[in-house]
Amino acid sequence: MANFVADTARDQMLERPLPNSAEAERAILGAIILDNAIVSQAIELLKPEDFYVPSHRRIFLAMIALFEHGSEINPILIAEELKRDGSVESVGGMTFISNLHYGLPRFANISHYAKIVRDKSMLRQLVKVCNKVTSEALEEEDDAEIILDHAEQAIFALADERTRQGFAHVKPIADAMLEHVQEMAGRSAMLTGLTTGFNELDTMLSGLQSSDLIVVAARPSMGKTALCLTLAQNAAIQAQAVVGIFSLEMSKESLVMRMLSSEARVDAHRFRSGHLSREEWARLAGALGQLA
Repeated sequence: MANFVADTARDQMLERPLPNSAEAERAILGAIILDNAIVSQAIELLKPEDFYVPSHRRIFLAMIALFEHGSEINPILIAEELKRDGSVESVGGMTFISNLHYGLPRFANISHYAKIVRDKSMLRQLVKVCNKVTSEALEEEDDAEIILDHAEQAIFALADERTRQGFAHVKPIADAMLEHVQEMAGRSAMLTGLTTGFNELDTMLSGLQSSDLIVVAARPSMGKTALCLTLAQNAAIQAQAVVGIFSLEMSKESLVMRMLSSEARVDAHRFRSGHLSREEWARLAGALGQLA
């Protein structure tokens, strides 16, 4: 009985239509006809495959072709472009193309419609990934770890695709920056970021900023890892920040040993050997409390 109920629920799920918004797709196409200038924004935000309705996808491709040739985008030229591959009738003919922009405001918010279409496209891709993973799991041809790895890779690829962004207008960014500067001006603290623990470096950087990517470069064995660990320790202990450390060269045990010996001022060789004085053991215990 339980298996029958589960199978029925699965069949009902498979019979459901895939996520889509034909209305939003049509609004985008109609908005481009009304205002050709926004086609570049549409191309930046969407790919042809984001359109679920085949006729909408073909029309969008025709619009892209016209844009690339520097042509006006209107129903007549769209139909002519579709005639090249004989698809004008399959999309609904001239009547359908001519009616795309009816009922739309002159200045439609294409970014709003594009977000809807992108979200629906992402959901369809997610369904496809889940179906593939389900199929692999049911076939049992690979180990569970391999199937999990496939699932993770596919999900991460979707997540990376989701971060694709178009151009941003400078005004809202400038307004936000000015507001941030005004907020910083009202603070008594000299640093706007997290302290590095090095006064001169803090003066140059105004602390570690959340939006910055800092690259530490030097020849081998010059102390890059030690410096980065010290910066991480200082941010965690002095600024009470949450810090994550990733290393492709050192194990987690080696990293923690370095941090403990540095914080406790204990020689790393003596730490590894375990030949420590009572004072050093006490400093290690204190360092552990600081780091934990």
